[in-house]
Amino acid sequence: MEQDCSENKHLPANLELFFEMVENARDGINITQNDYFKYVNKAFCDMLGYTREELCCTPASDLLAESDKDRMVKQHFDRMQGIGKYGLDHTTLIHKNGTEVAIEFNVTPITYQGENASFISIRDITERKRMQEKLEQSEHKYRNLIENAHDGIIITQFGKFKFVNRAFCNMLEYAEEELIECSFLKIVANEEKERLAEFHRLRMSGEKHQMIYESKGITKSGKVKYFEINTSYIDYNGHPATFIILRDHTDHRMMEESLRHSEKKYRELAEMLPQAVYELDAKGNPTYMNKAGLKIFGIDKGQKIDKAFDLFVPEDRPRMNKALEEESSRIFTDKNYTYSEPSEPTEFTAQRLDGSTFPVIIYGTAIVENGVVVGSRGLIIDISERKAMEEALRKSEEHYRQVIQSLQEGLFVLQDEKFLFVNDAIVDILGYTVEEMTGQHFSKVIPPECSEMAQQKNLGRKEGNSNSWSYEFTLLHKDGQTRIPVILSTNLTELDGKVAVVGTAKDITDRIKAEEEIKVAHKRLEEINRDLEQTIRERTKELTKANTQLLKLQKENLQSQFDVLKQQVNPHFLFNSLNVLTSLIRLEPELAEKFTEHLAKVYRYVLENKDNELVSLSTEINFLEAYIFLINIRFMDKIVVNIRIPEEKKNYQIIPLAMQLLIENAIKHNAMSKKSPLVIDIFIDETGNLNVVNNLQEREAHMTSTGVGLKNIQNRYRLLNNTVPVFEKSETHFTARIPLVAE
Repeated sequence: MEQDCSENKHLPANLELFFEMVENARDGINITQNDYFKYVNKAFCDMLGYTREELCCTPASDLLAESDKDRMVKQHFDRMQGIGKYGLDHTTLIHKNGTEVAIEFNVTPITYQGENASFISIRDITERKRMQEKLEQSEHKYRNLIENAHDGIIITQFGKFKFVNRAFCNMLEYAEEELIECSFLKIVANEEKERLAEFHRLRMSGEKHQMIYESKGITKSGKVKYFEINTSYIDYNGHPATFIILRDHTDHRMMEESLRHSEKKYRELAEMLPQAVYELDAKGNPTYMNKAGLKIFGIDKGQKIDKAFDLFVPEDRPRMNKALEEESSRIFTDKNYTYSEPSEPTEFTAQRLDGSTFPVIIYGTAIVENGVVVGSRGLIIDISERKAMEEALRKSEEHYRQVIQSLQEGLFVLQDEKFLFVNDAIVDILGYTVEEMTGQHFSKVIPPECSEMAQQKNLGRKEGNSNSWSYEFTLLHKDGQTRIPVILSTNLTELDGKVAVVGTAKDITDRIKAEEEIKVAHKRLEEINRDLEQTIRERTKELTKANTQLLKLQKENLQSQFDVLKQQVNPHFLFNSLNVLTSLIRLEPELAEKFTEHLAKVYRYVLENKDNELVSLSTEINFLEAYIFLINIRFMDKIVVNIRIPEEKKNYQIIPLAMQLLIENAIKHNAMSKKSPLVIDIFIDETGNLNVVNNLQEREAHMTSTGVGLKNIQNRYRLLNNTVPVFEKSETHFTARIPLVAE
């Protein structure tokens, strides 16, 4: 069964300090559920010699000694059924090396990930159990002398040990014979010898002195022991003697020292935290605040703050008072143990001593001592940066929403075949409002005669059909009669964990009209050409040849203009760029803003230079850098474009968009990946021609190439100077050589 014993995966952020306390506790701590460990701390792993990973794959019951397994399994089952008792218990576990480990444990029921579980604290009492067994043997042996003695008992006379019980010997690690008739100062720490010798002298002389006191002893192995000593006079063998009972307070002193050390350690940790840590008394007066808190609120060290409420704006103080009351009400008692549960984190507006304000979140809990609420403690986290980021994100989303709404092309998102989002452009095209289209089924805007085609396209998208998803289509206007020709470009994406369709719709009504006008003009031109041919035949052969060439160039010019027009209205580049922009807005807002700037730069260049015959090579390269930025974001390290053109050559001129068309042609016809990227090199050869060379990784063609882009470049150069580009394809590379024009 797969388990999760990660150190703090399921802990809330506000419990990280307490997690550190649990993780570094001396006692073993674990959480079990369905007989498997969900969490184990380091002490528990060390206690049994296992790693976390080993324990997470081992049923808890497998660690029990066979002699106690049935009882413990039944007890665990009863607890999970709600009929068993929780609290202190004892059992024996098996160490990884096979030895037995006696433990004392306490089980507390909890809910872990929505299911019942047990929170178990464990203490290794193997040594204590062994000592208890030895003590019981000693008590039995000396039962007639001192019944049920647990403390060390000695008799001293004339400064020497006359009697020592087994408990005392065990405390000091000596055998009885090693102590009898030896000076009692043998086991006293050097710094205590003079004081205890004086006490002994006073006792023997009958003078008053302190009869109950504490002292420090040294065991045979050199360990320090702390004792509480209770002395009295007795007569032993006819002479005065001292009867002494010693109680070993070493563990108690060590616990006190450990507690002081722990308090100091966690106080130091609190001082190191970047968040404010505070403590209040029952009246709401601050009793402690760490360095970060003093800094956050602008308080000088040692400066007194009468009321914690003074550190917050007046309008928040009633809510804070109510929050403190709720903390005090979240007190619970379980098995005579009283504890408080942390309150829900709450936002307030804090106020520094200089009057400036800032937003904070407070995590607080009541301080309970002996079942009584004596104050409150918690964390105050300055969330100014988070608030600023949220505001920046809100502005960024608003900015990109404005960008999307300003697009002239219609943009829409479909999910479950219904419009989830539409921009202003598409509702203007179809005559609806945004509210009318949002939530409507997409079939509402499909003419009946196009319904079957729309269903086939939709089915093809779902099945992962690799056909082109940019095609001409007809949409139905709100009036139910008007058909609007558009170019639809769609793509599948994921939105909130569900498949969605993102698409654009460009109204091509004007383009179709323009194409019709071009066809009419072309027909008229053919008629004129036929008339001109009749006239030209009557002229001289030289004039006939010249005029024929002129007419040919005129026809090619018209065809080139028509091809350029078709390239300009192609929505593929815009559609793909918008898809990338949609993803970046969610994931990387700053990069999305740069992407938008470069996209605007590309289209501004197209608009500014589409009618120019030539542009400088430097101008074309500046545009190309913006275009390369966009395709690098789109294809993510799958394309490498190397431009190696000397600065002195950048004054040469070239037809606009030539290099962009060649790069786009390479992308269209070649496969690419991060492992095998498409590499495009751009340089000027020794003949003065611009070379655009790409490696061949031809993809499986889904449609026949028309070669429109390359023909467009050739025809535009013919119109300039009759020098045309050269396109060559080898087994490994495709090379385009473009003539450059001197300025």
